[in-house]
Amino acid sequence: MKRIIFLFLTLIVGVLTPALVYAETKKTLIVGFGMNKPPYVFENENSGLEVEIFREAARAAGYEIQPFFGPLERLISKMQSGKLDAISVTNWNENLHYYRSLPFVTYHNYAIALKKKNLKIKTIADLKNYSITSFQRSRNLLGSEFEKMAKENPQYREFADQKLRNAQLYKERADVAIADIRIFEYFNTQLNSTININHPIVMYDLFKKNQYQAAFHSEAIMKKFNEGLLKIKKNGIYKKLETKYSQNQNNQIIPLEKSNN
Repeated sequence: MKRIIFLFLTLIVGVLTPALVYAETKKTLIVGFGMNKPPYVFENENSGLEVEIFREAARAAGYEIQPFFGPLERLISKMQSGKLDAISVTNWNENLHYYRSLPFVTYHNYAIALKKKNLKIKTIADLKNYSITSFQRSRNLLGSEFEKMAKENPQYREFADQKLRNAQLYKERADVAIADIRIFEYFNTQLNSTININHPIVMYDLFKKNQYQAAFHSEAIMKKFNEGLLKIKKNGIYKKLETKYSQNQNNQIIPLEKSNN
């Protein structure tokens, strides 16, 4: 009986030890990021807010990262084949059976308008009264109420090139632009100098924030990443990165009107 117990314990140790050793000895993590998505991901520079937060959190946990960029489907395939240690920016809607970190990066879409127009927008449904310019596939990503508005609004348009969305707003060819504020501000810097982007804007807070996590193969590494993330939030590195990738404009934000139902 003692021999059987000994053999069982030996087997358990043999199974667990490689995973623990892997977590302790692997110092460079191959991490999958999405395609170029400034200012969150600058593929050619291996930088951007998302990449740098991940890098600094991993570094605080004792790891370096080697970024790999690709569409989500390819990242998932490489994760499944063991060629990636982690995937950045996943959410609970993606059915990935890995160890998920704490949320580490937040995207926040707004309905953005020129302040001088003084638009009457309190709910998503109110957008049907205005010409809207938005990013590609937004009607499928921003909830059922937004999708309904988009279908019913003949003045709703989506642009793959987000510079065009911004240009439409500042040229007053659209009343409202739908965008994550950091992405909107970045593409302002890419507009032709003849377009005046100095008009004050107002941001209607109609959409929920999207908080994204990372998915890891190793539970031990995921926990260390979480520790590193908390460290950089405490020591100010996280805030410095957020500031680096924001334009720091004092834009007016108008909250969503809550339903009484």
